[in-house]
Amino acid sequence: MTLKNQALVLEPQQEAVSTVFYFPGCGSERLFSRISRAAIYILLSQHHRVILPPPFLCCGYPFQVNAQTRKYKELVLKNIMVLTQIREMFNDLPLTRWWCPAAPAWNLWESWMWPGY
Repeated sequence: MTLKNQALVLEPQQEAVSTVFYFPGCGSERLFSRISRAAIYILLSQHHRVILPPPFLCCGYPFQVNAQTRKYKELVLKNIMVLTQIREMFNDLPLTRWWCPAAPAWNLWESWMWPGY
């Protein structure tokens, strides 16, 4: 079994007050993983259920700013498919927030994935 394409749901020790989709971004996941671990800890300690995407998803910002338009569009399409599946899979959970510590990812993803969260 592989975790490559699986989402992870982390439950707080007490009853969840809300459900947060947490996208770490490639920088927070790969370069500064302590940021992601700290953010997840804070969310769980405040009784939020946390949904994590499969590992190593990239919003595509590095490709977009380096004029690698084809690779960027491929990533966007892949991410939309993966995240739509996650959203549908956890449709019974009231998703209250989408949180991302990476500013470039936040700006890009907010516009085409989950506006309003």
